[in-house]
Amino acid sequence: MSQPEPEPRVSIVMPVFNGGAYLTEAVESLLAQTLSDFELVAVDDGSDDGSVAVLEGFRERDRRVRPIFAAHQGIVAALNRGVTEARAEYVAIANADDVSIPERLARQARYLDEHEQVAVVGSAVETIDEVGRPGHRLRFPSEPGRVRATLRKHNCFAHPSVMFRRSVVAAVGGYRIDYAEDYDLWLRISERFDLANLEEVLVLYRVHPGQISLSRIDEMERLRLAVRAAGRARASGLPDPLDGVDAVTPAVLARLGIDDREVERAARAEWFSRAAILAELDGGSARDLVGEASAKLGPRAAQSFEAARELLRAESCLASGRRLRAMGCVARALVRAPVYTSTRLGAWLAERSRGALAS
Repeated sequence: MSQPEPEPRVSIVMPVFNGGAYLTEAVESLLAQTLSDFELVAVDDGSDDGSVAVLEGFRERDRRVRPIFAAHQGIVAALNRGVTEARAEYVAIANADDVSIPERLARQARYLDEHEQVAVVGSAVETIDEVGRPGHRLRFPSEPGRVRATLRKHNCFAHPSVMFRRSVVAAVGGYRIDYAEDYDLWLRISERFDLANLEEVLVLYRVHPGQISLSRIDEMERLRLAVRAAGRARASGLPDPLDGVDAVTPAVLARLGIDDREVERAARAEWFSRAAILAELDGGSARDLVGEASAKLGPRAAQSFEAARELLRAESCLASGRRLRAMGCVARALVRAPVYTSTRLGAWLAERSRGALAS
């Protein structure tokens, strides 16, 4: 009788849907990891663009690649299938269009080894464009206390940068709620376990125009507000209002106390932040998006967009220790869009003060 294969040190779960031009580069970056004892569980969610052939080719070349081919059911089903199929206790998430730095798996697995109370560890990421040109470094709170405090306001993890303990994700019920699946999961985990981010960049996060849609961001923010409200309900000792919910309908949102004006404010801020990141990589596409936003959001959209770009530059300056230059960026943002900038700065300062108290 043949002996079962020993479980790998890490399982990588990669949901794939029409991975297109970036899938090969994404998989190659995983096969080049310094930690070589892993399996790649690539769940193809009904692709029709050649992704299946790419995955089949990698399976023939490297036995660590385990593609799973399924009918299209969406990101939540693909993620849950991958986690269920994973054999290792440590599970890393990877996107089909991002690039993992060679030390990524080794650094995160070592961190989880040394911090038994931490269930999820992410990292900083650096944006890249369609051809791999670098953009901005995006940093997130690192210490568990700051992470927990920040999650009450917004998601502070880049999903394709995380590694987590499979047993913990199973214990809280796995992914749910398309478009807010990761944020919802981190909130539920944070109620029982610690989460952290490493400060170094371990993933190159690809940003391109096809990722940004005003209508989709409206829906994403509606669902993020819903999972945040559900977290507040659980913290108050109430039953989880999203438990067993198949779709977040207007009736569900009403029960959670979320109205259209709140969704519109959240979507507007998120859109400008995303468009600002894209603008640093591809100005032409960003200008087209600003035109689209102006038609929907009004004549002040362009000023708010420029303010968002200045705030993004300020964050990058702070990351590299250039505080005076960061202050100049903030001043220019205030001139361009005082209300938008003040709101974003208020949230930024409140987040850091709460994090300092919680750490």
